[in-house]
Amino acid sequence: MKTYFRQRSFREQLLLLAVAMAGLAWGASVLAKRTAFTVRAWRLSLGEQARQSLLLAQRDEILSRVKEAAKILDPVRTLDSGQSFAELNDMARGLTVELGTPRTEITGSFALHFHQITIRRTNFGRLIEFYDRLVRRAPYLGIEQCLLSSDPGAPGTLNATFRIYSIQIVDPDSGPVSAPARPTPDVTPAPHETNP
Repeated sequence: MKTYFRQRSFREQLLLLAVAMAGLAWGASVLAKRTAFTVRAWRLSLGEQARQSLLLAQRDEILSRVKEAAKILDPVRTLDSGQSFAELNDMARGLTVELGTPRTEITGSFALHFHQITIRRTNFGRLIEFYDRLVRRAPYLGIEQCLLSSDPGAPGTLNATFRIYSIQIVDPDSGPVSAPARPTPDVTPAPHETNP
């Protein structure tokens, strides 16, 4: 390799050195990025491990708080996925709305049903009305996340994306607790008339 390099003209030697230096620089930048990514992932995993250790250390206290919260909630007023979807749809009546597919997470004594609702091209007053209707159903319905943006196609209007949760009490042994069935009235069917 050394003899090959020395047999080249000065101009070719400079060009080979420039290509070799560019290759080394590129390799060093890739290595630096991968190293930074690995260090960042390692730090995140250490942080997650510390968080999980803290949660495990406070497990008994967390479970007692969950039991206390379950006592406060009225099982009849909690909402399953379908009920919360229907209620959100009713709250957003009159608005341009997109309701996403609900997602459910069951954690011990509770089932949390998450809905993404996007309201497009509305004014701030209508959003406040929607929020007021939602607040009346707290703690059974709540906002986990809200993103507001102005609509570039319609000046003076807003787009809002909410991530809303509903709570349902779950019996760990048998699953979600549903509201007791409403009694049905005793209706006796009228006798049918026959034509001769």
